[in-house]
Amino acid sequence: MIKNFDKIKSQLSELAEVLNKFHSEAVQLKLIDILYSPQAFEPEAAPDKVATPAPPPVVKRRGPGRPPKVKKVDVPEIIIEAVEPKAKKEKTEAPKAKTRKKRESLKKTMDRPGPTPLVKQLIQDEYFNVKRTIGNIVSYCQETLKLDYRSTDLSGTLAKLTKDGLLVRNKNPETNQFEYIKA
Repeated sequence: MIKNFDKIKSQLSELAEVLNKFHSEAVQLKLIDILYSPQAFEPEAAPDKVATPAPPPVVKRRGPGRPPKVKKVDVPEIIIEAVEPKAKKEKTEAPKAKTRKKRESLKKTMDRPGPTPLVKQLIQDEYFNVKRTIGNIVSYCQETLKLDYRSTDLSGTLAKLTKDGLLVRNKNPETNQFEYIKA
């Protein structure tokens, strides 16, 4: 059947001992593949050259951040012939320029003082000698001073001046609103 059966058997037992020294099954299979590949039995063309292992390729690692940009693929341009557009109607009159309406009753935002100087001025002018709600202050600014303020513009300043002791804040139980008066 097989020529040199005893010789092949002894070679396989030696090979089994060597392969069993590797504990990893994957390594054992890789070695068997190398031994039984057709290239394993071919003689080398140039035995005098010693094969040096190639250095591992250097892989530049990217740090965290944006992923690399995706290159655009050239897409063939599709040309679709369009139907000729209809002739445009001729305009006989030039369009009128739009004019903005000015709010003459209220000063511009750039001309008005900030909320802190405004409230401090009202304290000096003895406006807070009587209890005032934030709604009263806003309406006074709009009607008398011609300044456009919202209640949210003044609320932070009123809270700060209350904390500093220039104003006193009490809650009205009937209206459930805070009333400010000079300290």
